[in-house]
Amino acid sequence: MVCVIEQKKEYKRRNWKVFVQDKHSKLERAGEIIMVSNTKETLSANATFYTATFQNLCFEITKPYMQLGKHESYLYDGHQQRIASVVTSHTKKPRFKKTVYIHEDKMFSAGELAFFVVVLNMTLFES
Repeated sequence: MVCVIEQKKEYKRRNWKVFVQDKHSKLERAGEIIMVSNTKETLSANATFYTATFQNLCFEITKPYMQLGKHESYLYDGHQQRIASVVTSHTKKPRFKKTVYIHEDKMFSAGELAFFVVVLNMTLFES
């Protein structure tokens, strides 16, 4: 199980700690997520940007801002290749349908897949 817990702002940036639950129900810290764009950058770039680390791997998340009728979020690896995305629809039927896309060419562990889904959903909610 992957758990994301919001922390106090550091250097005026929102941040979350990522924990993984082991077999003995103990939470171990596995990484963090930091919102790197402020309001001015979000409005000028029309997107909110995050950086994330999970088990010593670095990721970047982009959440486009003010998309008409849908919300989406994209997860990139350290080489700027998209590895996962989530798209929701609010105006088309079926309403509130959420689709998660995972890059097929790479093999990911169950923990990494859970991290992708949790982080993409968190960015949809937070931005």
